[in-house]
Amino acid sequence: MSDNLEDELSILQAIYPEQIQGTERGFVFENNEPQFSLEFFFAPGHSAPQICVHSKILSRSKVEILQRELVAFQRQLPADEPMGFRIITWIVENVATLLQDGSETTGNEEARITSTTHTTTTASSPALELAHCSVDHIRSLRTYRAALEAICASNGLTCHVLLHTAHPIIIFVGAPDAVSAALRDMRTRNVDVNTRGQPCKERLLHVHERRAIPTSVVEAMTGTAARGDEHALLTHTCLVHQEGPPPPLLSLFTTLGMDIAARR
Repeated sequence: MSDNLEDELSILQAIYPEQIQGTERGFVFENNEPQFSLEFFFAPGHSAPQICVHSKILSRSKVEILQRELVAFQRQLPADEPMGFRIITWIVENVATLLQDGSETTGNEEARITSTTHTTTTASSPALELAHCSVDHIRSLRTYRAALEAICASNGLTCHVLLHTAHPIIIFVGAPDAVSAALRDMRTRNVDVNTRGQPCKERLLHVHERRAIPTSVVEAMTGTAARGDEHALLTHTCLVHQEGPPPPLLSLFTTLGMDIAARR
């Protein structure tokens, strides 16, 4: 098993301790209701997994529906990034809809539905908050990023990681409740590895400031007139910046009257 696969497996086992089982060339996710399993198989030299749906309960036609929709959704994901959590989250959230009699929803249609819902939500300019944090160190960036992506996906917020300073800066942007949940998850989920290479929680998270983002700023970030780079502030995933903050993020801090440099 490769180091990358071991990192992803350790994160998934921390999130789904009773449902993830490692195998020689991947892992298996067991869904409880309805009962089916997803077998992730990683062929040598390939970063994207082959995924097979198995079930002793579901009919053959419904298994085929899940398999088809799963493949369609997987094709939308970056092939060079861990995708296990995203795929599992998507199938768990959408399995009831996919298995409805006569349902012909495809992965592309699901993405369109999700996009439409997001547009409707952001058009109403929801209250957003920014949390400015830092940590002492990040030992495994791949593990840390996968954990933050999982936290962002489960809580519906965006995270920016800045690595140009002595102590990595972590910035969360989202609804206040989502930000609070993410900060809690940082301390209760495995996000990094210790000196022995074992999964560990973030015990040294420093929250420097939490600041509400004014409605006018939210509208500028999410409105139809916003530039593409501004939308990057609200991707509902984790973005890593090796050489300093991108201009839109720096502009947001300036607008809020905040210093992006972490003062420890």
